[in-house]
Amino acid sequence: MRALYRDAPVSFYERLALNDDLREALGLKYLDALDGYEEYNRKRKKLKHHSRKISKRNLKTDG
Repeated sequence: MRALYRDAPVSFYERLALNDDLREALGLKYLDALDGYEEYNRKRKKLKHHSRKISKRNLKTDG
């Protein structure tokens, strides 16, 4: 759906937060705030970084 709007993820989530019809059409019940997405994205990046470090250390690969 985001590709149809050609939005960056943050812009798309802002659009979802403001548009109840779009949120309902996509079957999304909860989108409290953009802060929730930003928190998720921060944790996702942190986990990815730690996964690479562990991979390099234990498997001696490039990650």
